[in-house]
Amino acid sequence: MLFTFELNRRLGKSSTVRAFAADPGLVRTDIGLKGNPRLVRWAWRLRRDSGISAEQAAQGVAYLVGEPSIQDSPHIYWKHSNPKDPSPQAIDEISACRLWALSEQMCGIPTEVLP
Repeated sequence: MLFTFELNRRLGKSSTVRAFAADPGLVRTDIGLKGNPRLVRWAWRLRRDSGISAEQAAQGVAYLVGEPSIQDSPHIYWKHSNPKDPSPQAIDEISACRLWALSEQMCGIPTEVLP
């Protein structure tokens, strides 16, 4: 959320490009079984069955990509094709700027000076 918030801020309100954060929720995959301790794998097996299919999760992402009516929406956080209100911490401008700068530093990209 912080990165999405900061990207949209940097793109500016007049940009024709828009970033969204898609929350797929709990998805029935084997991702929780890979490289985790036995207890975590056991817990994942119990939980994943109550999740949605990977295809259903992908539909939420495809909606954000292909639905023209949401491009001007004030919402940037979406779950299952529905807007959600992020926590205040997820849209904190100072934290978003710090995350962006740290990401640039870790990737070896020179930090841009913002107005």
